[in-house]
Order: sequence, then C-alpha cells, then structure tokens
Amino acid sequence: PDSLTTPPLSESVTWIVLREPICISERQMGKFRSLLFTSEDDERIHMVNNFRPPQPLKGRVVKASFRA
Repeated sequence: PDSLTTPPLSESVTWIVLREPICISERQMGKFRSLLFTSEDDERIHMVNNFRPPQPLKGRVVKASFRA
C-alpha cells in the first residue's frame, strides 16, 4: 500500500492515477469540499491542503492502466 498525505502518514491506501482528469460539477465539488478528517464526536476539521510532495518509492511499485 501507499501512504496517506496527512499524519501519521500510514501506509494504508492505494492511489489511482488517471491519464485524463475527471470533470465534476460545481455541486460535486461543493460536496467534496465539505468532507471532514474527523468523526462525528470530534472537532470538525475540513479536508483541505491534503497533499504533500512526491515521496521516494521505497520499493513500492507504480502501476498504470495505460502506457506511460
């Protein structure tokens, strides 16, 4: 697995990179922007600035469904 973009940076996700961007509506973007990092009982923290620079592969394999 790959790592999360926020602490604790757990290696527990699979990232999918698409050749072409996916278009979404303003409504869909609004819903995306309303996502939270926290659970219901915690302080509400919006999922913003959820990125970090590319990291070393450390033995991980990058796969593609298209020719790179």
